[in-house]
Amino acid sequence: MYKYTILCYNINSYELVHEVIEKDPDCEYLMVTDDKQLSSTTWKVIYDPDLEGMSTFDKCYAIRFNLFKYATTDICIYIDANVHVKKPLRTLVDMMQAGNYDMCMMPHPLNSTFMPEY
Repeated sequence: MYKYTILCYNINSYELVHEVIEKDPDCEYLMVTDDKQLSSTTWKVIYDPDLEGMSTFDKCYAIRFNLFKYATTDICIYIDANVHVKKPLRTLVDMMQAGNYDMCMMPHPLNSTFMPEY
């Protein structure tokens, strides 16, 4: 049984599949797609036929706001498919659980305040 899920989506084959470098055995790695041919060696690819006939925008929102349709854990980390998962995110998950937090935003790799980003 997995402790947490990392989920991303790839609609209309827009993204390259970035394989996970170092997988956490306690993590479920899911990539949701509308492409029956999409494959990965590290992500569990989920083709969702319910997305058929929707606009690209509607497909993205149908996935983004229904993460637990796909995740089998109570903790789901949604990331953009452009993000390359290089290491387990267990430290982040443990910190979130210890703080009893409901959600968080992705930390910026270089900036800790918005002014340098702006």
